[in-house]
Amino acid sequence: MIEDWHTIFAPSKPVTGHHKQIKWCEERLGDRWSAIDNREGRWCCFWSGRKNPGTYRFEFRNEQDAILFSLTWL
Repeated sequence: MIEDWHTIFAPSKPVTGHHKQIKWCEERLGDRWSAIDNREGRWCCFWSGRKNPGTYRFEFRNEQDAILFSLTWL
């Protein structure tokens, strides 16, 4: 599924910055992809982990969505 998607690693402001990025995606792209209840979603977000705690990995089904996200947040 996600292996064909477009990945953007987005640094986030401490604690709440990624919430703004997620809200932006929800407003423009709809509900996020979920393996359980929304396999049609156009985007999803994951924490990058302990080695990169201030960064989140955003995945986009469509390249245009990934580009727009990058232009807005990076």
